Amino acid sequence: MKNIEELLSKQNNFYKSGKTKSWEFRKKSLIKLRESIKKHRDEIILAIDKDLGKGEFEAIITEILIVLEEIKFFLKKGKSFSKIKKVKKTLLSIDANGYIHPTPYGLTLIMSPWNYPFNLSLFPLVGSIASGNCVVLKPSSITENTSLIIQKIIEEAFDESHVATVLGTREATDELLSYKFDKIFFTGSEYVGKIILEKASKTLTPCVLELGGKSPVIIDNMKEEYIEKSLKRIIWGKFLNSGQTCISPDYIIADISLKDKIPTIFKKVIKLFEEEKKLHKIVNKKHYDRLCSYLKQGNILHGGEYDNESMSISMTLIEPKNIEQILMKEEIFGPVLPILYFNKKEEIIELVNNICKTPLSLYVFSTRNIFTSYITENLEYGGACINGTITHILNHNLAFGGVGSSGMGTYHGHESFKCFSRMVSICKKDFIKDIPLKYPPYKKRMWAMNILYKHFSK
Repeated sequence: MKNIEELLSKQNNFYKSGKTKSWEFRKKSLIKLRESIKKHRDEIILAIDKDLGKGEFEAIITEILIVLEEIKFFLKKGKSFSKIKKVKKTLLSIDANGYIHPTPYGLTLIMSPWNYPFNLSLFPLVGSIASGNCVVLKPSSITENTSLIIQKIIEEAFDESHVATVLGTREATDELLSYKFDKIFFTGSEYVGKIILEKASKTLTPCVLELGGKSPVIIDNMKEEYIEKSLKRIIWGKFLNSGQTCISPDYIIADISLKDKIPTIFKKVIKLFEEEKKLHKIVNKKHYDRLCSYLKQGNILHGGEYDNESMSISMTLIEPKNIEQILMKEEIFGPVLPILYFNKKEEIIELVNNICKTPLSLYVFSTRNIFTSYITENLEYGGACINGTITHILNHNLAFGGVGSSGMGTYHGHESFKCFSRMVSICKKDFIKDIPLKYPPYKKRMWAMNILYKHFSK
């Protein structure tokens, strides 16, 4: 493992040199990263397949393409984001000009998870580089094949004084967190997020935590053709990466009138996906055993097959016995999809709040705007998608992030630049303009103060 203290000393010196503050330097860095990704495309796909069993199509669209799009976005917009911007004067600051100066944090630490090991490592990395920071990237030790190709790409594209990877297990993470960084970006579980936030608080290091959350799917009573389209979109979102997605549809709450229809339509729609992959690979035995235990906690409406040798589980629709079971308390993170029912829309709010008050995502399927508005306005969530799943994260003009137990801070697109930059305020005055009213004797200035008071108190 790298000597962390020596590495951080190199990065600190490099950052102080001021090279990363030049947009041309940032631009060249992003281009080098893009070219290295393109060069090792097939190796990336192979590594992800070894770790997670993803096919080529899914690996490209969910891991590689989204990173390349973010690079392209910053190559187009990053220069304008990094410029100093003049802001409007106010009545109280009429004699001074105001500016916002986007400034890098300095040394940033990015810790990524195993479920999208390439995407969730390099996506925030792009934002940090584009913002002018030095970066230490700590990929997951669980997906070791992908972590090795990430290290290869980083070492090929960057000097370690600018961007470096640190591989290893929990001991490596603990050592990294014992040092002072200027910003920490973590994607992973709520449990680990709390540990990181606690350690960061000792050095007052700002953190962005992208955590999990049981993302509910609400299905209103609709025509059968719309129910079929809804289930197709829900299954697609759940099918991605075998349900091992932080914004994966976690459970369904459907109108009680659909209780007999949904299982029948589900079995019809699922055939499209089962032809592609009948059994889904789970990342390791610990998670596989956890998911298999969920299959015993309700009435299986479809699926339920599993294979111990390949550690794979089929897409499963299940009616839980009650909401107090672990199935309904923990984030599922796998191809098991519980379904509950509601009679009145008020019951939905109560159910979601009892299961997980602050989910990372909210999915609502309905043709009634009044129903959709009621749900979106009466629940707390990180982001929402109406009549679809997952796709709200694909628009770089939309901020992505959690709330409460599902995280803090946002990124994607311009939000990534703001995430990894400090918006420094600068006020500039000249020696010609000045307002004598603000200087003593104050008793003689009260007439002006009273005018201002009346103006602002209206």
